[in-house]
Parts: sequence; C-alpha cells; structure tokens
Amino acid sequence: MQITQNTESLIQEHWKNYELLQMDAILFDSGKVLVLPAGNLVAETKKELTLVPIEETTVEKIVEKDPDCWIETVPYTTYAVDKASGDHILCGEGVMGNEGFVARVDATHKTLVWGMFLTFSNPFERVEIDGDTVWAFSTHGHKWAIGLDYPGSVKIEL
Repeated sequence: MQITQNTESLIQEHWKNYELLQMDAILFDSGKVLVLPAGNLVAETKKELTLVPIEETTVEKIVEKDPDCWIETVPYTTYAVDKASGDHILCGEGVMGNEGFVARVDATHKTLVWGMFLTFSNPFERVEIDGDTVWAFSTHGHKWAIGLDYPGSVKIEL
C-alpha cells in the first residue's frame, strides 16, 4: 500500500488530539486498517483467545463512508519504551468505560506508527515490551500480546 501525503496528514492530525478510528481495528500510519470485530475471538485454550483480523481496508474508505469515524482516547501516564527504536508504547481508554487502546508512537516525531482501538477490552492500564511483543494489561485483568512491529493478530490471556 502506497502512503499518500493526504492519508498520512489525516492520520497524524487526528493523532495530535489522540484520536483513533472508532471501531475495533488497528490503524497503521500507512493508512491500512485491520478490522478486528469482537465476535471474531478464537479460543485456543480455556485461558487464551486470539483476535484475528477479518478484513483489511483503508482509512480513506472508512472516512468516505463516515467522516465522523474518529474518537478521542485518553492516554494514561504509564508507557513503555522500545530500546531499539526509542518508540513509545502508550495505552489508555476511550470515552466509554468498556473501551481501550494501545498505540506505538515514533519517539522523534511523536507520530502514530500504529494504534489499536477496541470497544470491548476495557481500558489498558499499563504496557510492557518483551522482545518483539507488547504486553498490554487491561483493567479487566487480561493480558494482551501484540506484535511490536506488526500487530496483525492479538493473543489474549484470560
């Protein structure tokens, strides 16, 4: 997917206000969006679930259908730092008590690299990095394993 200046500007302008797409999805700075509906949880064991993307689309297509598709998020003061890149991993909540988000932010430019917003996770209260995995801890007591460089599928430890 070729990133355009307009796509990048749109995403980063919204991120300046800590806004992400108001849908269960991962938004990339390239404009790619992986849709992650709550109904797509796949039980691997009784204690672990995998959240699998069911659709790949673009931010342009989403905004075209719904220009008001953005939602403000509230980052918590705790964050993790990737030692290799210096990038920050932020976490927090949406405007409703059931929403949470995790985002990777370029440390130099403070721009969004990727952001995952979920309507069913509850807020994420802290994050840690272990190798190439981001561990996000929800207020519901679940641990979420998210790929640091490419968060394509997400594992949830119950």
